[in-house]
Amino acid sequence: RDDMICRAIADEDERIRRAGLLAAQTQGCPDTAVPVLAQSLVSEASNGIAELMVKVLAPVHSPLVLRAFASMVVSPKRRWFRKVPASVSPAMLAALTVLATSWREEPEGAAALAIVKRSEDTAVQRILSRGGAPA
Repeated sequence: RDDMICRAIADEDERIRRAGLLAAQTQGCPDTAVPVLAQSLVSEASNGIAELMVKVLAPVHSPLVLRAFASMVVSPKRRWFRKVPASVSPAMLAALTVLATSWREEPEGAAALAIVKRSEDTAVQRILSRGGAPA
């Protein structure tokens, strides 16, 4: 089972990847798939499949996952030498929800949430207020 899920997740065909992700979501993400998914999530954050990747990785407590989620909510661009929130997308909001509910106590999670807190987007602010992000 794990091997089949891993092969499907790594496939180039998005339909097969989606099927593998759905299997991982319902049956649990194999440990061997976590690094592949975390890296793919960062490189494909704007892809429609990224939101599903977030859902698959949400229950996984791993530094790789934390870094991937943090990179989805904080833009690599800077404004006046300050890090800024990433552009809002369904995948970004999904990652933010997981960070705010599961990773807010971790230093890297708290730092990402502090940056995102500067966003004026109402969906972002709603997630932060529900998730109990640090002040």
